[in-house]
Amino acid sequence: MRKTLIAAIAAFALVIAGGAGWYVFSPGWTLRSMVAAAKARDEAAFSAYVDYPALRQDMKAELTARIEQESKKDGSPQAKLAGVMGLALIGPLVDRMVSPSAINQAFTRLTIEQPKDASTGKDERPEPVIRRQGLNRFVVAGKDMPDSGLVFARRGLGWKLVGIDLPPVKGPQA
Repeated sequence: MRKTLIAAIAAFALVIAGGAGWYVFSPGWTLRSMVAAAKARDEAAFSAYVDYPALRQDMKAELTARIEQESKKDGSPQAKLAGVMGLALIGPLVDRMVSPSAINQAFTRLTIEQPKDASTGKDERPEPVIRRQGLNRFVVAGKDMPDSGLVFARRGLGWKLVGIDLPPVKGPQA
C-alpha cells in the first residue's frame, strides 16, 4: 500500500514537472524549429508551424482597423475615398501576400539574415523576447519593439503562428 502511494505521488510529480517543462520550453523550441526550417529552406517544415487561414484573418483585421483609424483622423473626402479603396483591396492583397513562400521569406529576413556589426562581428539584432498571454498564446517580439511581434496560439500540444501584431502608428513629430 505504501509503495503504491509513493509510486502514485512520484508519477503525479513527473506529470506536473513534464507539464511545467512543456509550458516553459515549448515556445522557444517552436521558434528554434521554425528558424531551422527557414535556414534549410524547407517550406513544408516551416508551414507546419503556421496557421495560414488564421494568419490571413488576423492580418485583414489589423489592416482594416489601421485604415479605419487613419481615415477617421483625417476627415477629408480624399482620406475617406482612400480608406474605402484600401478596405476594398485588403482582402485580395492579404490573400495573395500571406502564402507559404512569402511568410517563409519574411521570417528568414527577420530572423536569419541579420546584419553583423563590422567591428565586433556580432549580430546587431537583439534576441527575441517571448511574452506569454495565458496558457494558449505567446508573442515573440524584439526587445526594442514591445508593441509588435509574431502571435502564436496553442494547437494541441504544439504552437502555430496565427497573427502579427503591427507596430502602432506614430503621430507627426512636433
